[in-house]
Amino acid sequence: MKRKTIAESLKNSIPDQLTNRENLESKVHNIKTTIKNAKTKIENCPTVIDDVQSTIDNGQDGIEHIKTRIENMESALTDAESMGENTKNTIDIIKDTNNQSNTNQFNVELKKPYKMEKRKNHSEIQTLESYRVALSNAEAQSDIATTMATYGYTPEVIGEGKKLLADTMNVYNFNKQENNEARASRAEFDAKSSAINNTYSKHRKLARVIFRNDELSLQKLALKGRTPCAYINWLTTTKTFYSEIIADENVQSKLARFKFTKEEAESSLASIADLEACRLTYLREIGESQEATRVKDNTFAELDHWMQDFYTVAKIAMEEKPQLLEAIGILVRS
Repeated sequence: MKRKTIAESLKNSIPDQLTNRENLESKVHNIKTTIKNAKTKIENCPTVIDDVQSTIDNGQDGIEHIKTRIENMESALTDAESMGENTKNTIDIIKDTNNQSNTNQFNVELKKPYKMEKRKNHSEIQTLESYRVALSNAEAQSDIATTMATYGYTPEVIGEGKKLLADTMNVYNFNKQENNEARASRAEFDAKSSAINNTYSKHRKLARVIFRNDELSLQKLALKGRTPCAYINWLTTTKTFYSEIIADENVQSKLARFKFTKEEAESSLASIADLEACRLTYLREIGESQEATRVKDNTFAELDHWMQDFYTVAKIAMEEKPQLLEAIGILVRS
């Protein structure tokens, strides 16, 4: 009886075993197919490598162009870091609409907790003048002074507003001075760098002609490839060029045939040193300008808040005498 039961059990398990065998055969077939595909890919690798190598060989000019663009971006990042990596300010050049001045200025736009609506269509100097007229008339015109005093704006309080106005005017003028100094130092830097680059360009072309068949000298004088556009890389290249000329008498003798003397190289190298000092001055002036702008904007924000309260109370205080509001700069419809 026991043997019969075992036989029946084995008989029943045969279909499952057949199914498992079929599954295993399918998996083996898939593995063989995968291996075959892998072999095909491996066999094709030399062709792919040749194609890649061909692309690389034919794309050197493109690579040089990409390198130049990368250098330009590095230069921009370097200048940005020099002017303050952590600053959130953005320097814009705006036109001062004051009738007495048409000078362009740097203006750093900062996020303020509050900005008066009156500032939207007014320059800073126009806003300061509006505030000056309002406070002066609020103090000098007896009806306005008496009415405002009953709402807490006594002569002493008005005096506090005028002091804040004077402080704001002082920091505004100081900021304007710093902006002008920054622009002047930038103009000086640009002029000097342009002059050096023009001279270097002529010297470089001459040297490339003289040493066109001298690979070692081309490498030594940094004459291979294009002239870098990024400031730091350009500076390094020009300094290397003139320094090597000054240090190598053999190079000097070959250049002398074309009236390019050691003294010219020394003069150019001295001009580069002067340019580096000029750039330090420019970056320092930019930092001072940004700080002066920050102080000015913060002071302006404080004055704006004070004047906002002043105008709001004035509208309430002179609700029955609306025409008096025009004396402090609030236009009222007749």
